[in-house]
Amino acid sequence: MPVLPEETAIALFAERAKAVQGRFELDERNRPIVTVIMRGLDGIPLAIELAASRVKLLSVDRIAEALDERFTLLVGAAVRRSRASRRCAHSSGGAMIS
Repeated sequence: MPVLPEETAIALFAERAKAVQGRFELDERNRPIVTVIMRGLDGIPLAIELAASRVKLLSVDRIAEALDERFTLLVGAAVRRSRASRRCAHSSGGAMIS
């Protein structure tokens, strides 16, 4: 799995974050936080892109906090949908539509 150098990872995050949140700008206030996020994601490009997509809903501060739970942030929506599907199937007597 390719790992990006830190500066390249930061640039990728900033580019993708700006694509989803047009007002996002990498600046002296958020750069240290973005650096922490990049280190937490080990320079993995897909993880960086997924984290950057969260800028639309979360501040970089909140993304950094959420990374304490490692990759849960990146798959959270899928897990919630899976749980909702199981609850739905349970409440309908176990019948699931394929």
